[in-house]
Amino acid sequence: MITLASLRQLGQEHLGYLTPPTRQREGWQYLRMPELLPTATTTQGREIATSSAPWQSFAIPGAYQGRWFQGRWQPPVGPEPEDGELWFGSLGDRPPGDPLVQRLVGLVSQHPATRDYFGYSNQAALEELAILYVPQNRAIAQPIQILSYAAAQPEGACMVVHPRCLVVLESGSQATLLERWLSEDGGALWHNGVTEIFLGPGARLDHVMVQQQGSSTLHLQTTALIQEGHSQYQGYALALGGHTSRQTLHVQQHGSATETVLSGLIYGDGDQHHELYSCVHLEHPHSTSRQLQKVILDGHAHGVFWGKIQVGQKAQETNAGQLSRTLLRSPKARVDTQPQLEILADNVKCSHGATVSQLDADELFYLLSRGIDPETATRLLSYGFAAEVIRQIPIAAVRQSLEAWLMQHTASTVPSGS
Repeated sequence: MITLASLRQLGQEHLGYLTPPTRQREGWQYLRMPELLPTATTTQGREIATSSAPWQSFAIPGAYQGRWFQGRWQPPVGPEPEDGELWFGSLGDRPPGDPLVQRLVGLVSQHPATRDYFGYSNQAALEELAILYVPQNRAIAQPIQILSYAAAQPEGACMVVHPRCLVVLESGSQATLLERWLSEDGGALWHNGVTEIFLGPGARLDHVMVQQQGSSTLHLQTTALIQEGHSQYQGYALALGGHTSRQTLHVQQHGSATETVLSGLIYGDGDQHHELYSCVHLEHPHSTSRQLQKVILDGHAHGVFWGKIQVGQKAQETNAGQLSRTLLRSPKARVDTQPQLEILADNVKCSHGATVSQLDADELFYLLSRGIDPETATRLLSYGFAAEVIRQIPIAAVRQSLEAWLMQHTASTVPSGS
């Protein structure tokens, strides 16, 4: 029988053979991970009275709400699901011998992307497993939010949290999931999260991921997805906060006529460093993959987009496209972008591209000539650049809060000569 204890022990055994990646390893050349990882860690954070509930402003009206608080899972709140509608909670909600429990825990670490140093670090610290399970042919109308909130001690060892989520949608089911990662400024925090997603035949998941953590946070998040035939996944990944962040999205299509759509936004300012690494593996015919990544950088910020599309030999008549667009709002900001295509099939339609630009002086001049002040004009142009991603987000409350956040944080940067 598989238990949390046995999963934890297995993670510890594998971790004993691994070391943190160095810059010599492909895909890790922009981060000095051995230097970034804290030498002393603690799982204890600063005391926060639950009555103050600083996360309440991020609640979604009418949604199912689950929360990781200081690295520990809290029972969900929100509407009461009908019998058999869904299971949203944690592994500890049901007896370990329950057949469904055993089936679900058997999926942990089955995706190759979770079997690395950080995936096994997460598994080695596994105390609870958050679960979203939607049975066959169920359509969940309300959004489901999993919020992670942490507040580290202002001094002392770095706080570390290892949230882990398992999402399973059976055949023909539908759901909208929001993962939101928040932390307070001040004490050092290392977030090392893993989310594993399995979509059955014909299932559909809209998945919004928003990282808005504090300025002393090292954020590492792996999202590993397996899709069966005719399933649809739409993912929206936004990196806005933290000091250093890296999000890994790894998709495997395990059936024909499968659709994967990825949209992302990186916003960096000051000395922030954000990375998005994605890999979509198409191995079956008549499937599609589309990806749009937007990057906005100001100050001395550094952004990295590394995206790979792999089209296997059997993936005939597939359609895959990838585009990365970057807006540099400061001459000292820097971006490294590397879209990649690996194609073994001979009857496919594939494309990729990347652009890097600055605020357009002519567009800015047009707005200024209409009486709009420089700060508002630059904010409007920056928002217009990001809007293609934000306007797609299917949860209105999240979409509106991100629009307000972006307008607030895009400080004036006027191109010379305007």
